[in-house]
Amino acid sequence: MGKASLDPQRALAHRLRLLRSDKKLRQADVAAALNISSRAYSNYERAYRMPDLRILSSLADYFNVSTDYLLGRTTLRYRYPLNLKALRNLTNGDGAVIKVAESQLLPDTLTNEDEENESEGN
Repeated sequence: MGKASLDPQRALAHRLRLLRSDKKLRQADVAAALNISSRAYSNYERAYRMPDLRILSSLADYFNVSTDYLLGRTTLRYRYPLNLKALRNLTNGDGAVIKVAESQLLPDTLTNEDEENESEGN
């Protein structure tokens, strides 16, 4: 995947083009999905402008990647897991990593998927 970039604006431009082309989408498709103009999205891909935090978050959600990946802070594409089952799968059940992850999150942020399933059934 290459090294993480030092210039977040250029990294964002490169990664947006990469993610969009991987999905075989046009710039207008992504812009419409995010409810922004095609020109605004084009400016992000050409490194002419940086999106505000709301748009950056929407881009990460749309492409199912982390904002750190979009900004070139990591080469790992995938978002951080939001439940314990996904975290265990990602870390091969390493208890030390899970403890660190839990300590970095707000209480009840990292949910236990089994508990969610039980509460949905009631």
